[in-house]
Amino acid sequence: MIISVKKGDFELEHDTSYFKYSLVKYNGHDSEVIIPEEVNEINSNAFNGCEWITSIVLPKHIRIINSGTFSGCTSLKNIKITGNPSEIEFTNPCIHINNGEGLTIWNNGLYIGQGDNPYYLFLRPQSMDVTRVIVNDDTKVFAGMTFKPHERKEENKVEEIVLPDGIEKLCWRTFEGCGCLKSIRLPQKIDNIERGLFADCISLEEVVIDGPVRSIDKYAFRNCTSLTAIRLPKSVETIGDEAFYNCTSLKDIDLHRVRECGKSAFENCTSLEKVRLSKGAKFNYSAKGSWYIIGCTPFMGCMGIHEFIAPSIPLDKYSNEKHLQKVAFQSYLSHKEMYKDKNVIKSYEDYGRKHGFGKVQESTETVNTDSDREAEKKAAANYKQEDMYLETLKVCKKGLKYSDGSNEKCSLTLLKVLLNEYVKEFYRVGKEYVGDMSSRIDISDDAVISKSDLADELASSLDMDELRAFLKKPAYSASYRPYIIAYARYATEDDILEYCKTINQKKRGTKREKYQASNMLQALYISDTAAAFDYIEKNGDINKYAQMRGMTPDEYKYTVLISAEDMDPKEKEKMRNNCKQDIQKLYLRNEALSNELWNASFAKHPVLNEFAKRVIWADEKGNIFVLGDDGPIDINDKQIDPEGSIRPAHVLDMTSKEIEDWQEYLRTHQLSLLIDQVWEPIIEYNPKSLRERYHGMVLTNKD
Repeated sequence: MIISVKKGDFELEHDTSYFKYSLVKYNGHDSEVIIPEEVNEINSNAFNGCEWITSIVLPKHIRIINSGTFSGCTSLKNIKITGNPSEIEFTNPCIHINNGEGLTIWNNGLYIGQGDNPYYLFLRPQSMDVTRVIVNDDTKVFAGMTFKPHERKEENKVEEIVLPDGIEKLCWRTFEGCGCLKSIRLPQKIDNIERGLFADCISLEEVVIDGPVRSIDKYAFRNCTSLTAIRLPKSVETIGDEAFYNCTSLKDIDLHRVRECGKSAFENCTSLEKVRLSKGAKFNYSAKGSWYIIGCTPFMGCMGIHEFIAPSIPLDKYSNEKHLQKVAFQSYLSHKEMYKDKNVIKSYEDYGRKHGFGKVQESTETVNTDSDREAEKKAAANYKQEDMYLETLKVCKKGLKYSDGSNEKCSLTLLKVLLNEYVKEFYRVGKEYVGDMSSRIDISDDAVISKSDLADELASSLDMDELRAFLKKPAYSASYRPYIIAYARYATEDDILEYCKTINQKKRGTKREKYQASNMLQALYISDTAAAFDYIEKNGDINKYAQMRGMTPDEYKYTVLISAEDMDPKEKEKMRNNCKQDIQKLYLRNEALSNELWNASFAKHPVLNEFAKRVIWADEKGNIFVLGDDGPIDINDKQIDPEGSIRPAHVLDMTSKEIEDWQEYLRTHQLSLLIDQVWEPIIEYNPKSLRERYHGMVLTNKD
């Protein structure tokens, strides 16, 4: 219940529920004003227009001074605080005085103080055009929203703020919107980082905290997109809601002493890699609001995290964030000695059994470093338990045979490292696509998948038939996503043909199946098979496929693909026919090949050379020639050196005499052309027929 109370020249409101008194309005005309002792809060505009006031004494238990409290008090020069200044929240602009009239000005800053300390309270810079602000050494408190421009059209240009060691309090949103501020040091007496203190400081890269800060309030560093790291003092125990929300560059932060994190505290920190919470840490799920979702953590959308250690938080707390759940489980496997709570351990054990791990305690492995095989040594050197993805551990249960024909099987270490390379690659390209708010990871149409030299080297030491069989099962399972890149990489021509048929079937299926088809198609880009090239040429982006290999599509097709020794004979014949059709397309579209590509492929490759000898070619200079056994020759069987780009010649490139000469050359040398070229019928233009077509017709402009 709120009761209106009048005390002398003061109008008060008494909130009986919270035992609080608020000063609503001052009606007196004294130059020196002493506010009643029971007042806890001064409302906005309480002293508005009292231009005769020169001094105000605040009561001992004052806690909040609201916006515009002393607006228009142009003679006010002294505010005496009898209580603890660090307990007062000054909401700026609590004093609206044009041009700083009535305020103390020092080094381009506007201040107000008390008695022997005229710089007690720093209100705001005199001008927002300054880039460097040095605060007076005697200053104790910053008003809220100190650097917020007074006019909306103004822009804050402050790049550097030097704070004195005597600062005791920085009120809420003090530095909000300082978009040019790059670094700042917080003095030793600051024990709390207030709400929204650095919100929207998009250029802020470094914050040095000297004092024993115990808590970081909500929104404190929200949208500080350039902040890469922050070293929290050991005294920090709580982090408020959305404190580091959308700090997309933040990679490293030590939370091992933090006891409580608010909701969305680190949401969308997409670069955050490692998180280690204290043994007693908990997530705050007591926040109000119907939009709140049970199971969402302070780290929602942090898809870059690859280590997450939280010994006191059950795994089911991350139920709505599948990626974080998997990472937390992986970290548990590597750091089980840190987990002591029975309920927490049970949640991890249940997760392991549910996802096919049996007893979690048996899922770790001692790396074999005694093997004489180079592949095993390489795997042992690159194995890190904490880097193993959950999907890798799930399917690697037993080793595979080596490629040397022996019955010896490889270690699980080798198999894990091999598979993990492409599971890791899946999550890399998946993260780029889904953004950082989705728990469903798919491969983007514009993702560029990279092959792993380490994985290829390890794969070459294994029996490829066994490796393909091992990869095929998970690649076609319900949890196919992390495995399809590795399978596509090592599948044979026949496997890829079947794979492509499956893509076509999925395309016509349900929405889920269409998603699968899209992912399978993108994984196909890492396959070096002719079947993959052919399918992508018809259904995907063949330029991207070739660029991933540092070539153009024609260069890859004519210099690499057709030379593949392990290509299936049927597929090779199909490729021959495709090359034949490509020459016909070059002719019909009047397209040319570079001189280098033509010489590297058509002039030298046995299959392409067979077709090239049955074509009349033209170079950029207009030279007409055919390809002989020893290279390009003209109609007189003389060797020539073609200049510039080369394309199939067309009858329009030749005179009637040249056409007849080439026809005679073909008959004499008993050559049949792959395309008509000089045998193509020519229809000569007769202008007389055009004139006769319109003879006797009347032309008019009548509508």
